[in-house]
Amino acid sequence: MGLELIVEFGKVFLGFILYGRKSILRKFPKYVIYLSRIVCFLKNK
Repeated sequence: MGLELIVEFGKVFLGFILYGRKSILRKFPKYVIYLSRIVCFLKNK
């Protein structure tokens, strides 16, 4: 569980850094979906 979770969060944080704040606001719904998937992933473990 631990390593997979770190990889998933790493992708999210890298995305934030790479896209920058302005485009994050445009892509924000994707991040909400992505984070909710991680939360579901956590609950299932």
